Amino acid sequence: MIIAISAKIGAGKDALGEIIQKVAQKSDDTHIGLPTWEIKKFADKLKDMVCMLIGCTREQLEDRNFKEQELGEEWDKYGIRFIYPNDEKSKDIYGGFATEKEAIDFEKKERIALQWDKSLRTEIVKSKMTPRLLLQLLGTECGRNIIHPQVWVNSLFSDYKIKSTSELAYNIVHEKSLSSAFKKSMPNWIITDCRFSNEAEGVKTREGINIRLNRPISQRFPEEWDNYVWLNGQNPTEKGFMRFLEGNDLDLYKKLTHASETSLDEYENFDYVIENDGTLEDLQEKVKEILIKENLI
Repeated sequence: MIIAISAKIGAGKDALGEIIQKVAQKSDDTHIGLPTWEIKKFADKLKDMVCMLIGCTREQLEDRNFKEQELGEEWDKYGIRFIYPNDEKSKDIYGGFATEKEAIDFEKKERIALQWDKSLRTEIVKSKMTPRLLLQLLGTECGRNIIHPQVWVNSLFSDYKIKSTSELAYNIVHEKSLSSAFKKSMPNWIITDCRFSNEAEGVKTREGINIRLNRPISQRFPEEWDNYVWLNGQNPTEKGFMRFLEGNDLDLYKKLTHASETSLDEYENFDYVIENDGTLEDLQEKVKEILIKENLI
């Protein structure tokens, strides 16, 4: 059985996974000494790769504060941003250079070669790398967009196999049908990072369930939200907050508008949607209702 969780940054997907694992645990299913439910991630192998690249542990990479820390200056990247006659700056940054000098030299060559208008100004922008940004770039721009759209689905489900022949033999004897025996012999997984429709559909094709976890953005980023409300007064909205971030915290804005954060916004095939706007106890009760309905407890 597979339960997959989709949620945005700060919505509580890892907490939800741990609650499901705790509530769904059944001691009578551990007769061969294996845990009943395992926490898995589509990004498990991606995270292992990032750990090797930056020399950290998986425990560190699972820590939200660590993921936001800037890496050393050896990871700095320089690009070119255009400034138009009305002083409006381009949102996109062009080029990715290891040194500021490389960016400046490139800008000079392009200005001459393409005969840019003299009124077109530019600025050199330095981008800092964080573990979270590295995960996004390696996972989406490199992995999904260049290697294969199913790269992380395939890598995770390559491990979704019958737990053991002894487990299968046990279930064939005790289950009512062969199909039921095979199904029960498969691992029980809780995938806590479903971010794309192909990942959700990969869960469905394996007869799993998809849960969407929502949490108000004001609770996900309370400090930034308070700043937005203080500066903008009455009637705060999520759209207004995003415009505020675009103008005041571009790094956070880019994280929240990255494809890995927004791709499932319009997805309509979730089996359950949970509003995580209360306490952990409230969330646990909502989980129990789902697990009872699915005959998992």
